[in-house]
Amino acid sequence: MYKKTDNNFHLYLHTNGHWTFKISLGEGEGLIRSQLIALPKPPSNGLWQFWNDASWENDSSISVNHLEYPTSYHLSYSGEDQKMSNLFENEKLDGTYEKQRTKDNNFPYYIKEGPTRYLFKNEAGHWSVSNYLTMDNFGHMYQTEKTEPAPKENEIWNVRIDNNYLPTSGIVLTKDKERQINVRSGILFPEEGKETRPDNLETENE
Repeated sequence: MYKKTDNNFHLYLHTNGHWTFKISLGEGEGLIRSQLIALPKPPSNGLWQFWNDASWENDSSISVNHLEYPTSYHLSYSGEDQKMSNLFENEKLDGTYEKQRTKDNNFPYYIKEGPTRYLFKNEAGHWSVSNYLTMDNFGHMYQTEKTEPAPKENEIWNVRIDNNYLPTSGIVLTKDKERQINVRSGILFPEEGKETRPDNLETENE
């Protein structure tokens, strides 16, 4: 069973045999479900249907796609705040952060060389950028959201300026374009048996 990170939608195998998207796990059949039943995992071929207030209607534009972490992220600052520009320049924060073969805190992490900088999920659940890979470290900056399994691209970062963390816009984080997936009505799902996590769902014990 999977739960969306920013609300209470669940994706799970319903007792009727359909993979189902539903707000709660109680009675009712949900809003979206797979056309076929008794599948070992959600179908990725558009075989979904939605409830149109009268009956179930097939909709091939709905898809569930497997998502791998990108091989790299690029970090930069495009704002006009001089202190922020100085921080990025002096601390060498801008550049490409490459995905490592190992995990830290059960999540992938990324490294930029020259000098070494880390993009990782810390022990509190925040994606952070730091000089050091330590779990209690918020580093130079961190994202507020704690439930996301991967760093968000369009996000306000809390940046350490004069020993205080201040919410800051203008920080640009972009994925390696070669690893992005074209999603039609995008629902991202982790592929079984691979080192993946969904971009917008988190696993939850039944």
